[in-house]
Amino acid sequence: MRTFTTALLLVAATAAPALAASEIPAFVGPNAPLVGAIHDARTGEALTPEIVAAMVAEADLVLLGERHDNPDHHALQAWATGVAAAAHPEGRLVLEMVRRGEDVPLAEASAQDVEALGEALAWEANGWPDFAMYAPILEAALEADWTLHAGDVDRETMGALASDTDPLGETERARLALDAPLPDAALATMEQAIVEGHCGLLPDEAVPGFVAAQRLRDASLADALLEAPSPAVLIAGAGHVGPEAVPFYLAARAPERETLTIAFVEAPADVEEPGALAPGFGTQDAPVDIAWFTPAIERGDVCASLRERFAPAD
Repeated sequence: MRTFTTALLLVAATAAPALAASEIPAFVGPNAPLVGAIHDARTGEALTPEIVAAMVAEADLVLLGERHDNPDHHALQAWATGVAAAAHPEGRLVLEMVRRGEDVPLAEASAQDVEALGEALAWEANGWPDFAMYAPILEAALEADWTLHAGDVDRETMGALASDTDPLGETERARLALDAPLPDAALATMEQAIVEGHCGLLPDEAVPGFVAAQRLRDASLADALLEAPSPAVLIAGAGHVGPEAVPFYLAARAPERETLTIAFVEAPADVEEPGALAPGFGTQDAPVDIAWFTPAIERGDVCASLRERFAPAD
């Protein structure tokens, strides 16, 4: 898996000036000092939308990491998808939000009936935020005759994994690169994210099972990206675009594919330094190529339901 450097991005931007005409959507969330800032996460260098557009157009695989309930993230994903689709007449949009085996509506979709997809996919019934936020992303792909694809693991396979059985077998695990152990640092990053994502309430003995499920999902998303030789864009949570996640399997299986990772990062009003919000910012340890800062949204107490779930029985 080949990644971009800033120098390469500047060359790409010069070579594709027409992409500068692509309009960045206006933010709907509250303003803050970092809102709208875009940086090469590894060098810390500021980037322009024109450079990012050229990067997206040049990349073979574009991974767009979101906070699922942030409308500004989805608006930028729709913009990036439109840029990629305009640069390539054939491509695929891969969605974390749809399981394999439940993707017939995607194959039958057209740009004229995107709104109907939400109900056909049981989008919100499956726990995802308002489909209206995602519809422009799918529309941008379909208008360019790109195809839509499920990325998540099918329910039967995930259920078998949860019951401590091997649903794949040795050959399939090797094909997906799941037989390769994560480096210690990458595994620690994943475990920490899982624990923090459960508000520190997840029992220690449950963490390995969550790691196994996360790895399977990441490998499945990478597989969906690699199923066709055409360029592809992934729409997924930010946790799926770090080096321990989907890029790990892309690197193992297709090191020649040019991959660009963008994380949309919420910027609270009281934070002015990118390094306070983006891990490893300004170093080669940064987990993504680009950090794009957006408004933060108010969520209230997101841990309340988990505290109730893991509360000790009386």
